[in-house]
Amino acid sequence: MSDWHIPKPPEGKLLELIDRWTTDPKEGKVFNAKGREIGNIHPSGYVYISAGKPMRLVKRANVIWYKYHNLWPQLALDHSDRNKQNDRINNLIPLGHRDNISNIDKASGLPTGVYRFNVSLTKPFYSKIWVKGESIWLGCYETIEETSNVYQSAKAKYSVTD
Repeated sequence: MSDWHIPKPPEGKLLELIDRWTTDPKEGKVFNAKGREIGNIHPSGYVYISAGKPMRLVKRANVIWYKYHNLWPQLALDHSDRNKQNDRINNLIPLGHRDNISNIDKASGLPTGVYRFNVSLTKPFYSKIWVKGESIWLGCYETIEETSNVYQSAKAKYSVTD
């Protein structure tokens, strides 16, 4: 099973650097050793902090979780209010990969397993399914209903539960 979605704990010099940072978990902020707030919005919408040599991007939510709980998150962290930049500790929820992926579907307003395909005008929807940690492509379709039906058939075929 692939574990790419599990946050990799920092080690060595990077961990030493993170340990020098301070946080305000109620406000979802991280400060460097000089007291300056750090972090930038990544194209993904999440806030990342550039740190270490060689430089590594560290998700701010993971740092806040670590500093608050004294433990690096063992699962992906979800934002309960769906705002990727709201890293307040009371907004962070550890979720398994399948649950986190299913939240993506809910946020789009589309049924589970149905995604919008922005480059195709004739078949604007596509579907994929996660089976044992691997994504299986189910194809592009003209309607939400058709796409959802394909996903439901794949769920039955692979014995997947939401």
